Amino acid sequence: NGEQAITRQWTRLGLQLPLHRLCGVFYTHVGFYLNQVLMTSALQTFAFMCAFFALGQRLDLGFADGAVGVSASYFGLLYLVFVTASMIPLLLETWVEEGLRAAFGSVANSLLSLSPVFAAFQSKMMAFYFEATVHYGGAQYIPTGRGLATAREPFVKLFQTFAASHMQDGMELAAFLCFGAAVSYQWPFYLCMSFSIYSWTLAPFLFNPRQFDCPQQAWRDLGDWAAWMCAPGLDPGEAWVAWADRQQQVRRHVSVLWLLMPSARFLAACCSTVLVLVLAPVGPFEPTLAWAGALVAVTPPMAHIVICLLAAPVVGCWRG
Repeated sequence: NGEQAITRQWTRLGLQLPLHRLCGVFYTHVGFYLNQVLMTSALQTFAFMCAFFALGQRLDLGFADGAVGVSASYFGLLYLVFVTASMIPLLLETWVEEGLRAAFGSVANSLLSLSPVFAAFQSKMMAFYFEATVHYGGAQYIPTGRGLATAREPFVKLFQTFAASHMQDGMELAAFLCFGAAVSYQWPFYLCMSFSIYSWTLAPFLFNPRQFDCPQQAWRDLGDWAAWMCAPGLDPGEAWVAWADRQQQVRRHVSVLWLLMPSARFLAACCSTVLVLVLAPVGPFEPTLAWAGALVAVTPPMAHIVICLLAAPVVGCWRG
């Protein structure tokens, strides 16, 4: 789907289809995957802002109050309506076909089977691979086989498969929340962030068959993972160093389309800069120390943006 999003066929559809049909096609194809990218990027953006404005309290410019207001407006009634709207189609369909009791039973069964955890994990996976395909290309088919749903995978295999797409971003969110612990962003914010961290980091183990049936096997998997992390070698299956190097190989083919779909960190820096300028606007240029001091508030996120813009093409050319 990432490769399809940048083809000429979509350009033809956009030019020839009427608006109502184009919206339907976009929503069920490219728009659906783009929505997953925006959702995951929004979570990473809010986590970055949480840490940045909490650490910026010492500037005494009211940053924390503005950030709390933004997070409360997003993770309040609006987020509750979004979650409710996602469950309404299943509820109404089951209600019409089997009755009200069966409808509520279906919703309860989905919650007890941890379907929301799997849905958050699946959303992150679609967002990661869609964005990576648009940025770097190289879409590949991964044969899963029929035994995937019932076969137990070792910890090392799960880490190799989901670390780059889920676990690293989940731990990054957790680190940002720790840095932002000095400010209270209200319980809905922490509930949504904790749920995302839990889903991104632990879902592969929750849905791995017979993961914790045998404690000895779990400890053996942990030992194998520690040995894999420390082992030297050139085989990605035998050493973490080789695996990490292979993860960077795809970045040699970076595309200029990353400007149309920037990374979550770049988006976080841009949003933080806008909020900083709203809370502490910089006046017209004056050759005074007061005007230079006003730039201190804008320097951290703006410097992050400049570094991202300058480093991306340089790193891409060096790796190429």
